Amino acid sequence: MDIDSRWMWRVGACVGVAFCVGLALMNVAAYLHHRDTGDHAGFALGMTILEYWLMPATSIALVMATAWGGPKAPAAPGPFLARAVVALLFAAGAAFFLGFAWFVRHLEGRGWPAGQDVMPGAQAYAWVELATEGGFGLLLAASAAAVLKPAAARSPWFLAVLAGVGIVGVAGIVALLASAPGAVIGGAPPDVALVLVVTWTLHSIRRSPAAVPSG
Repeated sequence: MDIDSRWMWRVGACVGVAFCVGLALMNVAAYLHHRDTGDHAGFALGMTILEYWLMPATSIALVMATAWGGPKAPAAPGPFLARAVVALLFAAGAAFFLGFAWFVRHLEGRGWPAGQDVMPGAQAYAWVELATEGGFGLLLAASAAAVLKPAAARSPWFLAVLAGVGIVGVAGIVALLASAPGAVIGGAPPDVALVLVVTWTLHSIRRSPAAVPSG
């Protein structure tokens, strides 16, 4: 993949992060607005769109912008100032979603009944939700580092983050199958695409690793 293609994916990822942050804030506003009435249908729908469409799509763009192409790397990493701006946006998104994951867990936990009345399925889905948002935040942080220093995309910790993202994607598909089998056709494709992209990227890097210019 040449430098122009990577920059197209970087720009797309920045746009995706902006949409994800915007929808996350709208979801929280919808939750707080209906906190007294208990009508959280808007919040649930918004979180479904965020976690099953926007986050996976943006995650694909992040992988394509940083690690796609196996051992091959662009001839030049691009101007440092431009990379610094992209990295700053990714880092800001990482900080937001790492905090957002625990904030949503707190909001939803307050709505659960006391004692042991919470269904195990609801608890399991809540942990998948937390892993999805937290994993997205970690991928953003890793991508910020890889944009500044492309060699980081071949480091063990970056590959571990990619593997974690793939595992979370599979967990999301399983959770969707368990909770709403009829919605799999509409909700699973982005996660399926993300898992395939991550799997192929990891396979390509492992099969023929090579040094990447540090920029």
